[in-house]
This record gives sequence, C-alpha cells and structure tokens, in this order.
Amino acid sequence: MELYKQVHDNWIQDYYNTGNISQGNGKDIDSPPGYRRRSPFVPFALKNESGLPLHFTTLISDMDLTFHSDQSMEVTDRWILVAPGQTVPFSFRTHDKRRHGDSHRLRMHQLGVKVEGWKPITPVTVDKVGTFFRHAASEIQHRSQQISFARIVFDVTLEGSARKLVTVRSALLIVNKLQENIEIKLENPPISENALTYWPSSKSFTLLSDEALAVPLTHVHAHINARPVNNGHTHTYCSPHIRWDQVTRSSDCIYELRSCHAPRDSIMYRFCAEIRKETYRVEKSPSNLNFTGYSGQPAHTITLLPTVLLINLLPTDLNYNLPGGSGRIAPGSKALITHVDTEHVMELKLCLENFPVSSPLIVTAGCVTGFSCRVRLEDSAGRRLFLQAFVVPFSEARIKITVSAPYWIINKTGLPLVFRQRGVSTETAGQFEEHEIARMVAPLLFSFSDPDASPSVVARVGTAVVPQGNAQWCQDFDLQRGIKVRKLRVSLKDGRPDVVYLIGIEIRTGRGRYRHTNIVTISPRFQLFNKSSYRLLFSQSCFATTVTDPLAKKTYLEVVPECHIPFNWHRPDKDQLLCVLIKTVPDCCWSGGFKIDQNDSMHINVRDVQFRMYFLRLEVVLQGATFFIVFTDADTMPPPVRVDNFSEVPITFAQSSCKDITRSIARAHTSVPYAWDQPTAPSALNITVPGGVSGTYDMNKLGTAAGLTYENFIYIAFTGTFKNGEDTVDPLDIESQQLVLDIVRGSQVVLARKQPGERSQLWRMTTTGQLQHEGSSPPSHPNQPRSENILVLDIEGPAPQPTSYTRLMLRRPDSRRRSTQTWRFTEEGRLCCAHYNMCVQAQDGFFGLRLGYGSSVACWQKWNAAVLGLPQPICHRMTSTGIPLEQAVSRQRLRPGSGFLSVEICTDGPTRVLTIRDMKEQHLYATSDEKDWSSIALKQRPNLPGLSSQESAEEFKEMQFTLRLASLGISLISRQPSEELLYARFTTIVSEVVLTAAAKTFCISVKDVQCDNQLFDAPVPVFLYITPPSARSMDEFHYKLPALEVTAEVQPTPNENAVIFKHLIVRLKKLTINLEEKLLLKLCAFFKAGSKEEELLNNVDESDFEAQRLLTEVSAAHAKRYYFGIIQLVPDQIRLSMKTANKLPSQLQIIKRKLGFTFIKFEDAAVELEPFIRKHLFETSQILSHSIMKHFKDELVWQAGIILGSTDFLGNPLGFMNDVSEGVSGLIYEGSVGALVKNVTHGISNSAAKVTESLSDGLGRVAMDEEHEEMRQRIRQVESGRSGDHLVAGIKGLGFGILGGATGIFKQVYEGATNEGIQGVFSGFGKGIVGAVTKPVVGVLDLASETARAVRDSSRSSTRMIPDRMRPPRCIVGAGGLLPCFSYKQSQGQQYLYIVNNRDYSEQLVAYESLRSGAEDLRIIVSTERVRVVAGTNGHSLAIVIETHLSDLLQCQPVTLTEGSEIRHYIEITMRIAGTSAALVYQDPVKKPRIRCDSMDLAHSVSQQLSYAKRLYNDRLHTLNNKNITHLED
Repeated sequence: MELYKQVHDNWIQDYYNTGNISQGNGKDIDSPPGYRRRSPFVPFALKNESGLPLHFTTLISDMDLTFHSDQSMEVTDRWILVAPGQTVPFSFRTHDKRRHGDSHRLRMHQLGVKVEGWKPITPVTVDKVGTFFRHAASEIQHRSQQISFARIVFDVTLEGSARKLVTVRSALLIVNKLQENIEIKLENPPISENALTYWPSSKSFTLLSDEALAVPLTHVHAHINARPVNNGHTHTYCSPHIRWDQVTRSSDCIYELRSCHAPRDSIMYRFCAEIRKETYRVEKSPSNLNFTGYSGQPAHTITLLPTVLLINLLPTDLNYNLPGGSGRIAPGSKALITHVDTEHVMELKLCLENFPVSSPLIVTAGCVTGFSCRVRLEDSAGRRLFLQAFVVPFSEARIKITVSAPYWIINKTGLPLVFRQRGVSTETAGQFEEHEIARMVAPLLFSFSDPDASPSVVARVGTAVVPQGNAQWCQDFDLQRGIKVRKLRVSLKDGRPDVVYLIGIEIRTGRGRYRHTNIVTISPRFQLFNKSSYRLLFSQSCFATTVTDPLAKKTYLEVVPECHIPFNWHRPDKDQLLCVLIKTVPDCCWSGGFKIDQNDSMHINVRDVQFRMYFLRLEVVLQGATFFIVFTDADTMPPPVRVDNFSEVPITFAQSSCKDITRSIARAHTSVPYAWDQPTAPSALNITVPGGVSGTYDMNKLGTAAGLTYENFIYIAFTGTFKNGEDTVDPLDIESQQLVLDIVRGSQVVLARKQPGERSQLWRMTTTGQLQHEGSSPPSHPNQPRSENILVLDIEGPAPQPTSYTRLMLRRPDSRRRSTQTWRFTEEGRLCCAHYNMCVQAQDGFFGLRLGYGSSVACWQKWNAAVLGLPQPICHRMTSTGIPLEQAVSRQRLRPGSGFLSVEICTDGPTRVLTIRDMKEQHLYATSDEKDWSSIALKQRPNLPGLSSQESAEEFKEMQFTLRLASLGISLISRQPSEELLYARFTTIVSEVVLTAAAKTFCISVKDVQCDNQLFDAPVPVFLYITPPSARSMDEFHYKLPALEVTAEVQPTPNENAVIFKHLIVRLKKLTINLEEKLLLKLCAFFKAGSKEEELLNNVDESDFEAQRLLTEVSAAHAKRYYFGIIQLVPDQIRLSMKTANKLPSQLQIIKRKLGFTFIKFEDAAVELEPFIRKHLFETSQILSHSIMKHFKDELVWQAGIILGSTDFLGNPLGFMNDVSEGVSGLIYEGSVGALVKNVTHGISNSAAKVTESLSDGLGRVAMDEEHEEMRQRIRQVESGRSGDHLVAGIKGLGFGILGGATGIFKQVYEGATNEGIQGVFSGFGKGIVGAVTKPVVGVLDLASETARAVRDSSRSSTRMIPDRMRPPRCIVGAGGLLPCFSYKQSQGQQYLYIVNNRDYSEQLVAYESLRSGAEDLRIIVSTERVRVVAGTNGHSLAIVIETHLSDLLQCQPVTLTEGSEIRHYIEITMRIAGTSAALVYQDPVKKPRIRCDSMDLAHSVSQQLSYAKRLYNDRLHTLNNKNITHLED
C-alpha cells in the first residue's frame, strides 16, 4: 500500500512538473509539459559526504558456509573513485541470465569501500533501506595518535520510486533548526606534528536553515564552534564550544545553552544545542581488531535549536512581547526566538487585534517540567477571552510555548451573527458594531468567560439584516461534539410573520496539533449550488407564481453557473418546497415543488409555455450540518421515465396529479423522455389515446397493465377507385375517383368521394357482423353508453332477388332481418351479406363508378347508388386479384392501427419505461425523435428496434464459466511491526458466470468462512467464524446453506459511466465475531485510520476539503453511477464479543487517543441487523457506500441495549437468560434434565466469573502497581482451557496477591526513593498501604473468578466451543528480509521459540529444522539472537539441550563419522563459553558440541542456515536502531 502511494505520487508529480523543462536536463524545449525523455535506469547511486575521496566496488555474494566475512580487500584499478560531495550512479552487473537461474537463490548486493587515509572496510549490504555502519582502521599509526579507527555510516534511502541512494558519511551530524544560517567552525586539537600533516587543523562550513551537515571524518573529534551569519552584525563564536562526548549512553539526550556576542549590539544571540546519541549496538572493539580508543568515536546528532519556540495555533495574528524584543506571528506559524535567556525568569505578554490587555505568562528560571495555563485577554470593551498556553521544555527548543483557543466559531452562513454565553449579559469578546452589519470572515475566538454561568451558547443575526425587525436569541446549544440545528428569528414590528433563518451547527475536534481546539462551524442549513450551464432562479413554492409578480419577485434567488448561495425559507409556515426556473429559456415556467431536507437525487422537469421539457439533475446530500442542493445538467444521465409508443396513433400523457395543467405528446413510433412535473406527487402517468379514452398507470408497479382502446371507424371503399393513391384525383380516370359509401337523405346509400372526418361516411363493424353508421347518431364519449338511435346497413326490399339488384339503405337493427343486416368482407375483396353469392356493387356496373354532376342537395338524385345482387356477367376491367372493378369493396380505417393497445411497465436500467403496442401489429419499431431528445447525450438515448432491425446470431450465443476452489486463504500482514494480523480462509468456493448478449449473471457461494486472529498473545484465537447450530436446532437445512452467497445480474448499457445491476443479493449465515482491542487498533494503524492532516488555516473560511470532494463526486459528468433494480444485503444474527486489553504499547495508545475510542468488555451479544434493501437505486459508489454504512450504524445503535445487557461488569445477564431458556427448552421438548442442569450451571458460573473478574481488575488498578498488575495478568492467562489449569491459576493468583500485599510497602518505598527522592518515599508509602489492603482482596477475587471459569468450561456445550486456528501464525521475515511463503514447519518452530524464550516476541525465528526423529526427537531453533537445540516436542514441555548466543557462535560445519559399519552425520558447533568466569574455569573457553542429524543434506542445510543467521546478526549489530526513539505529541 505504501509502495503504491509512493509510485502514484511520483508519477503525478512527474506528469504535472512543468518547471524543469530545459535543454540542460535532457528534455527538448518543444516537449509538452510533464514530458520526460526515456533514459537508462540506474538502480543505485553513491554519494560521498565523508569529506575525503573514497574508492568503492560492487560485490555479489551468495549465502555460504563461512563465518568470517571480515576478509581484507585490496583496492584495484577496477575500483571507482568518488570525490567529496560527488554522486556516482552504479549498478550490479552479472554475466548470467537471471531467468536461467534459481529465482529463489539468495544473493546479497554489497559494496566494498575504502576511504582515503583508512583501510578498506568489510562489505556492506545495500539490498535494504536503512542506516548501517562499519569501522575502518587508520592507515597511518602513530604512538601519540589516540584515534586509530573511524566509524563510517552508510545511509541507504529510496530516491524517487526505485533508485537507492547510498550516502557515505561520518557518524556525527549537525542539523540547523534555527531561522538564521549558521557558520560552523571545526578546529582539531593538536595531537602531534606528524598527525597535523595528515589532519587539517580547522575547517569552516555555512549551514543553511533546515539543513544537515555530515562532519568530515577528519574533524569528528574537532571542537565545534557556531555563530549566526547575519548581514548587519558579526557575532563571535559560541563559548564554550559544543562537545558531543558528554553523552555516552545510547538514546540519551542533553540540551546545552550557548550564546554569541555581537560587539556593537548589547543583545546576545542565544541558541540551544540538542546532543543525542544514536543507538549503535556495537560499542566494544571486535576481538579480531585490536582498536584503541574505541569508545571515543562519535555516534551523535547535534541539533541547533532556538531558546524559545512560540507557536501560534490561532486563526489570527498573534503579537508577543518578551524582555529584549517583540514580534508578530502569522496564523499557524511559529517564532524562533534567540534573544531570551531561559536561565532567568521569563515574562511573556500576548496581544491580539482588538485585545490590548492580557495577563502575563510567567516561565520560571531553568524550567524543566511542562505545564499548561490560561491567559486572560480583554478587548476594548473589557470583555474577557481566555486562551490556552502549553509550555513544554526540551522539545524542538529549550522552551516551547504553544498558544491556542478553546473554540473557533467559523461563520459560513453569509449572515452577520452575534454570539454570547448563556446567562451572561454581554456578547462574546471580540464582537463590535461591524459584526452587526457584515459577516466576520475570520474565525471568532470563543471561550466561556463566566465559569458559573451555563456552559452553552446562544446566537442571533445582526441588527442590520432586517432593520425594521427585532433579532431574537436562539435556543441555546452546547459545544459538545455533534451536529445541531437552530432557528434564528427576527420579529417584524408591523405584525407580519417572523423572518426565520435556519442554520446548522457542527462541532468537532481539531486535527493534528489543533486537537486542543474545538471547531464550531455555523453554516446555512441549505446551500444551493448551480453546476449546470443555465442561469437558474429559485423560489419557495408558495411564491412560484409568475416571474413578473413584484411581491413574489423579492423572494427569488438568481444563481449563475458555477456559483452557490445560501437558502432560507421566506415563509416557514407554508409548504417547504423549492421550485426552479431556467432564466435563459424564453417563456420558461416554474417547476413543480420538491423537498430538499433529505438525501435524494432526481430529475427536475422544467417546461416552457409550449410544454417543451428541459431536464435538470438534482442531488441533495447532507454534509455535516448542511444540505448541499446541487443542480447539474442532465444530458449525461438517462431520463427517469420514458414513453415508448410503438402504436400507429399518437398518445397524450401527463402526470396524473397535473394532467389538466401540462401534457406531452408521443407521436406514433416514437420514444419520448419524461421527468415528473410534480416530484412530491404520486408517480402515476395518465395516458390518453385518440377519441378521449384514458387510463392511469402507477409506474412503480411493473408488468402488464390494463390495455387501451380507441374508436377506429372504417370507410367502405371501392378498392379499384384508389389504385393511383390518395394524393392524385383525376376526374377522367375511374381508378382515381376514391369512392366510398355515403348516406344522403337520412338513409339512402350512395357513392361519394372520400372526405376525411366526414361522419356520414364512417361506419363501425360490430362483433355480430353489423355495419353501424356513425353519422346517424349524435357524437358521444367512448366511456358513455351508446345511443339507441343506431342505424345499420340493410337493403330496401324485404329480401334480395336473384334476378334483380336491390339498393342499400339504413334501417334499425332487427333480428328478423339478420340475413340482410349481417355483412362480411371476403378474402377475395368483396362485401357480402348472409345470402350466398350476393355482394355489394355499383349500380350500372362498371359505368356506375362515378359521381353525380353536382354537390348540392338538389342534385343528389344524380349520384350513383350502391346495390346488392349477383355478380354481373359482363366484366370490363379486373383488379389485380381477379375481381371486377365495380365489385371490389374493402374497408379503410379512419385511424391506423387496430384500435386495441397493450400497455406494459418495465425498466431499462434506471429508467421506468411505459411501452404501448398495437395488439395486432407484429413488427414493432420506434425512433428517438431529435426534437424530444435534443438535450440528452447520444449515449443516454435508448436502443430501440428500428425498421430494419433484425435479430442477429450474436444475441443467441451464451458462454458459461464455472470456477471451483477447494479453499482460498487471505493473510493480512503489517510491515511495522512485522507481524501477521489476520488470516481468513474461504472453503468450497463455487463461482459461476453466464455471459449472454442480454445480461451477465454472476453467482458466488462460499460454504464456510473463518478468520483467525494471528496475534501471538490474542486472548481469543478466532476473529470470525460461522455460528454452529445448537444441539436442539431444528433448522438443519439452514445450516447446510453456504456461509456467503452473492448473486448479481449485470445488464449491458451503452453508457460508459453507468453499471446496470438488475439485482444484487448478498446473504450471510449466522456469524460469531470476537473483537479484541489490540487487534482493532493494529488494524486501524494498518489502514492509516486517524492519520488525517492538520487543519489548513487558509481553508477554514470557505472551502472545506470534504465538502469540495463531495461536490466533485456529485457534479462530475464522468462519475460512474450504479443502478440496482433491487439490492439486498441480508446479514443473519451476529453474536458479538469484545475483549479489552489491560496494557497497550505506546504506539497503540496514541492511535486510540487520536481515534477517541472507548471499549467495553462484553460477550455473546446476539445482534439482529435489519437487511439493507433498496429498489431502483442509481447513485455513485461513494454515496451508495455511505448509505450502507449509515444503515448498519443506525442498526447497531438500536442494538445498544442488547450489547449493554451482555457486558461483563453486569455479569452478562442476557447470556444467563439464554442459557436458562435453552436448558428449559431441552427439558420440555426432550425431557433432558441433564441439559437443564448443564445450561443453568454454565450461566451461573459465567456470570459469577465475569463479575468477580471485573471487580478484581478494578481493584487491581487502585493498587497503582503496574509491575504487580502485569504479573497478575500473566498468571491468569490460561490457554489450554482445562478446568485444572484454571484452578491452578486461581491458587497462584491468591498467593501472589498475599505476597504482593505483604511486601508492597517496602517495594514501593524503595522505588519511590530511587526515582523521586524524599517525595517518592511518601508517595511510595501511600501506595504500599493501599496495596497491602487491595492486593490480597484481588487475589481472593482471582481465585473465585478462576474457580467459576473452571466450572463454566466444564459445563460448556460443544456448540459453544470456539474453533481452533486453521493454521499457526506465519513467519514474516525470511531470507534477505523478504516475506516468505507460508511454511507450516517454520510456523511450528516459531511457536516452539516463544515457548522456550518465555514469550519474548522481539526475538524472531530464522530457521527451524528437525535433526533427529523418533525417540530422540531433536530440533534446532535458530532465532535472531540465539541458537537452541531442544528435545521433547512430542510432549507438553520442551527441554533445552544446547543454547548459545549468536555472538558466541564461532563456527558450524557438517561432520561425517563412521562408527563400526554405521555412517553417522553430525553438525559441529564451535561456540564460546559465556560468562565472566568462563576464562578462569575453562583453560580454553571454547567448546565444540556435535549434534547428530538424520542425513548429510540436513547437516549441510543447518550449517548454511547457521551461517546466514550469524551474518544476519552481524548486520543487525552494525545497523542503526531508530525504533526505540518515540517522539511525543505536541
């Protein structure tokens, strides 16, 4: 994770780096910004800061059997010369190809270095980043020369993303933390005349501010003098000179004051020198090098600091006044003061703008103890403000003083606000007349001036906001962490309703060094952001009438693009709905009202007077105490509703709540986007078809809905007269006459030219075959009943005659005339009645297909009539189907389509689609009209079937992938400290993926899940596992279900920024989670939780990083959004337990303090979380994750009562009730008395153990003896779980408590006198008296607690047993410091190591092998400190056979001996006998034990591993250890 972040930052920096483009750095001037020309990569570079020329060479060595790596090296011509201050790149070259060799072979990249004047040093490995050192002997030896060797430091750092920089320097560093540049003068003391010829006597450097200087090797023993480099003054060097040899112990640090005189200035320059000795492990001469004067080598860092460091943590300038000078400090800055003598009493006065009076801050002479105090300031009106001052000695300066305020009040409302403490008559200090008129941009410093008054705050708006009103103080609010909402009222004098301003108040603790300040942010409750391309106008719905209304116009807010403005309701008593209008659209109307007081996202439909729709995207997000109402363009978003009209007729649609006000039209075969006109009204569409038939459809109910019909009247047309089309009418062409049946004089049927919409020519065919005439009855609504005056087509005579032709006419329906009133259109194209072979035709046959000679009523007799009769034998012209032209009669519809429409509601991703189809139409097609879709991007338009669309073979292809895994393990490993945190194993994983053109389906199931806590001292070894069913559980089928099941279906979409999930369902079985405090804090450290940046003073005014990030996510056009038709996250019951830690390391304590966590101990809390189920979500991943987190957080809050009932200090009453209920159930359903007794016993003993344990832990803290408490906790650790071990631990605890009470007085008095002197004697005596009473009582409680635990564990059912770890914790550090693959053998050896070394986890395993199997059972354990040969691993105890420290290990080699006919293999270990009297007891304090091995290969392998461990130990000895240096927080 760190490597990813580093590479990412470097690449981004290179990409945006535009300042270094020049010819000098290898880039062309014409190259674009951020362009870098490719150059060969050199992985290493060496920088010489030793002050002398040096030679170096590269070495590649393998891990071999030799122990003596200190072989001498000779400088040859192949060595590379590096001048002082020069940097030379280099690489390690090998002649073999890496891919042809063993990739797991350990190779060590080393450097051989020789500094001029010193002998070559032993090779240094540069594979790892760190600080290493070597000792070099002097080439020139003099009798009078005391310095015979030098310590050379190799600082290996990572430069950029991959190159390693090796800096060669001395072990003495000088760091300048002063504001001025410092001149450093190094003067070597005269040793001898010969030595002076080799060592220069003096050398001077100019050390810039915030830089470090590595002292040359020739001057590490020189006298160090320093003085500031000023332009106008010349100071003398400090007196006395700085000496590092006063600090002799590693990690010790001293502070020394120095002063420099100026001849023409009375004020001396003073500074403080911090001299710290670094932790170098080797502090004695190696035996093979007879160095003298070894202890005189430096290993120090000298830091030049100011005498006083004054830090301003206020948001305003801070003026200070000290004896001898004064100054001003900018917000967040610091002043490095170098003229104050801290050995005398120091009086500091602080002043702010408008605060001229302050109380002095007194710092005693030679202050060595830190303290905090309050500084009282008074403004010009005499009102008090208290600031906080923290005085810390010996931290970044001799005296560091930090000044902060208890509270900042940041006003982001845009209104002038005035604050005061409740119960105090005057406003808060620092507020004057201008605060009543305008908003204060800078934060207001606040403190409670009256400790006796209420610790709460009231606020009001400035008097100039509403001059004709009276501003009222709001309801008071405390300044505890959280979010609050208040109303600021202004009462008007003329009796009108009050003006109300709604504000949000967010209180949080500052981050970083501002953690002592609480930041109170006052912001508007609603903030309008216009991220669209339009000018927008906003109004409350009650004022959204017309744009020209002068009274309502005063309430409108206009916001230009890329701007924001606070919003307040002008009439809180009216509906709190917001309306928007697009001002750049001509004749635009107000949108419908919508809510802005809850998180939501929607489309807003804004229309003009022509009913044209314009869409805006609205996002309402709560950030802190403010609702961000963000408007963006909706062109990159799919519409929320779409109407697809596949029918042949246009339809009219509108929202049902406003169907009389607005409407939209979907023409035939078109698709129209739509958004709700009234977002708060029901989501129902009213559809109207031609003829007035309408229906209302709820768009939330998917599926087929009720259909629609429309009246589709017909024309009875003579087909042959329409041959040339309807657009051409030729009086001389009979095929262009367009003749239809018409009615004249009420009932007579004649032939007339077709006139669209003429009611006398319209007919309706019933299901019984009657042809009803539409024009003979008055028009009626389709939903109204038909009139009784209906006439149908009939003939004039009583019956048709076969020898004559009978005219047609209209008659009333008569069942007796069914044969002449029933008609049918035949397939060949005739109109026939029920009589056989009788058809309708023109009178006079072919010559009768003509109109009359007039159009008036008087000449109707000249019109030709239609008759019924047999076909004429004479045919003059035929149709294409072979029918005479005068007999070809067909029907033509008034409107296209069948008149029967089907309606279906479905989804297309996030869009609800209402589809209208003609039931009789087979081929469906539609287009997205540019007129309706012009404001929506092409990618967001629907993929509709077109006229030429054909199903391709690709749509029927299907691919299926199935993956089966027996198990999958995931290990979570931290780098610092190196340890495994968690190991999760998922067993029996079945994954199935089905890919089609229509969807992608994913299904993943995991049969079992277990996550182990891999910390060595974990009280519970398993972090998460599946809860086993109870012994009487009837739901065996549920237990056989998979532990984790994920099902999802993804639909394709042309939009690259959207992912469409038809469904996503995640189900979990019942889980048991055992939380542990130390593990949780280590996980927080792993994921960098609590490492937020400090407050940025330049951003506290208007721009908050979190708010800006949220706005960017919401308004980004390219932000990827996820649509879910339905999303279900369904957890089952979770049994939750929490174990707290008695003592935490300092690093974890800092993390816990930063995060503000407080843990309580509880067990087996049955938490039932409601599933997260949402339908039709369309959000970004950030907003979706926030919604899921908020849901389950709220659910956990509702379960707080169950968690409280499971706490240890109450005895876990809910657990006791569960035990009793389970026992009673077993008695009732199974008749098992034993189950009842067992469960009741378990519940009682469990509660007793928890209560007594809580009491003993509380009393143990009262004793105030950390050593006694730590030993007590170690005695109580029982890992076996056996009842006997618990009883033994209880008896030991009782004895230890009695012993501690008897000896505590003497022990505490002695420790107090040793540490604190006389004062410690009295405090130790008091602690001893308290411990004499409490420690025996704690011992008795421990005995009771462990006895109850023994009873509890013996009565625990098998279903309550915690499973074992799936595998032991892995070894983290392998060969070369790399992470090795998991080895069960090495993990087992690691467990044995911590058994034999009494759980010293600082010692790490290097190698573990089984030397002899069988009855001898010999194992060798090699760690970073010792070599141990143990026996008895098959039993419960380990016996150490051989043990030696790596420093005493001299040689290891395999040996083969022949004893009779048997060949035996041994490893011979040559080791030094440890102990001060070893040389007196043994003539030769070296012994060579031999350990038998099973094979020669094993002996060789063990010898090689011991060689590697010895080399690793030597490297660690010569590595600078900075882990123990802990920098305290400010």
